[in-house]
Amino acid sequence: MEVKKLTPAELEGLLPLVWDVFLEYEGVQYPEDGKRAFWNAIHDPAYLSALCACGAFDGGEAPRRHSSPPAAGAAMWPCFS
Repeated sequence: MEVKKLTPAELEGLLPLVWDVFLEYEGVQYPEDGKRAFWNAIHDPAYLSALCACGAFDGGEAPRRHSSPPAAGAAMWPCFS
């Protein structure tokens, strides 16, 4: 498994995964306006350009949805440069 900084295109391609994981594991605790705020944030180019996101690639494949809760670092997480 290789962990690397995601390119903007890779991050954009993973937004459906980000949204699905948020809804399943975090969003259940958020009111509707909080969910809407998260959706808006991950679809805001200025917000996304300020992020440094890393992903774990298995055999060159991008992170993907797993059937079990993601372990810390299993798919994608913020990184600091």
